[in-house]
Formats: sequence, structure tokens, C-alpha cells
Amino acid sequence: MRLFTKRTLYFPTPLGLLLLSSLFLAPFLLWFFYGESFLSQNHPLPAKILVVESWIGLEGLRAAAEEFSREPYDYLVTTGGLTPNRWTDQPSSYPELAAFELSKLHIPKEKILIAPAIHSPSHRTHFAALATWQTLKNLP
Repeated sequence: MRLFTKRTLYFPTPLGLLLLSSLFLAPFLLWFFYGESFLSQNHPLPAKILVVESWIGLEGLRAAAEEFSREPYDYLVTTGGLTPNRWTDQPSSYPELAAFELSKLHIPKEKILIAPAIHSPSHRTHFAALATWQTLKNLP
């Protein structure tokens, strides 16, 4: 009865270890350095309506106003849910606040459509899209 047997064990050389590790490490490095640029490509198609989720803040609203002024849009739709109001018990509406800020940024009030979405803890973008669709469906 033998307790040990002699076996041949193949183990890579230092150069082999380097090649194997680069083979497995290369996809992760490529994704780390180039993944965001691949996922964030922006090739907009011509459109008549610009839709903005209103929670994006003042910097985002300024960018939306610049985009609206640069391209020939017919309407700018602000959509979103409610925001807590610290001074009263009544919550304010993100789309109404965004419309107010956009009008201060020289967007004509008649070009701004407000599409308030129902308050929901989840699926907020879905409900914002539904509110936008309903608002656009009711246009004359």
C-alpha cells in the first residue's frame, strides 16, 4: 500500500504567468478605461419635442435650455414627481419648479409643457413617461 505517487505537474514559467494574467486581465482593463465611452455614445435623431425629467437640477435645466435654443424643438416637456417642501405641508411638483426655472432661462412659457407624474416609490421613470405621453396626447 502506497501513500504517495510521483506525478508530473505542469506549471507556467514567469513569462507564461504574465501571458495568462494579461489574457484574463485585458478585458477588465479595457472595460475600465473604455466602457463608459462605449455606453455613453450620443447620436440624437431629429425631434420636435424635448423631454426633461425635472429632478436633474439647475445645471441640467441650463443644459436643456441650451439644447432647446440650439435645435428647432416645438415643445419642452418637464416631467417628474413630487418634491418634499420644507416650509409647508404641501409637496411641490418637480415639473412646475423646472418650468419656472426654464422660463427664467428665457424659454417661452407657451413652449413649456408640464407633465406631473403620480407619486411612486418605484418605477418613477415609467410613470414620468406615461405622464408625458398623456400630456402630449392632449395637445390640440
